[in-house]
Amino acid sequence: MIGFEVSVGAHARIGARCVLHAGSSVGDFATLGRGVIVGEKSEVGPGATIGQFCRLREFVTLGVRAELGHHVAVDEGVRIDDEATIGSRSGIRKAALIERQARVGDRVIIGNRVRVGSGAELERGVKVGGGAVIGMNARIGQKTMIGVNARVGSGDSVAPREQVC
Repeated sequence: MIGFEVSVGAHARIGARCVLHAGSSVGDFATLGRGVIVGEKSEVGPGATIGQFCRLREFVTLGVRAELGHHVAVDEGVRIDDEATIGSRSGIRKAALIERQARVGDRVIIGNRVRVGSGAELERGVKVGGGAVIGMNARIGQKTMIGVNARVGSGDSVAPREQVC
């Protein structure tokens, strides 16, 4: 289903049963897997790839060549910058910012207003509390918990299964 005033770029591929709500746009050469929902006034950048059954709420921006795995839920007002990657079955809450070339693994939960810096890497199963900041090029080990409003510095590493408050 395609809503009112939707823009679809040249050579974009839209899978079966996708829904593009009013005012949304899909850039040139972007790929949307089966059953993807793109919310009102959300933007999918050129060359971006969205896996099957993902949901982008209203006012989401997905950058150039950004990638979402399957079954990813992205809440309203989230910005995922160019060449960032989000793993399958992950969730990104309201107004979060995932900067350029960040890598977010499978089954990661990112809270409201979280900032993940450029080049940062969050491994599988990480949970990040609302308002937290992950610095650029930081490395967060799998199944780590980052607390509400916590800070991880640029270039820092956090071992798997640790907690940062």
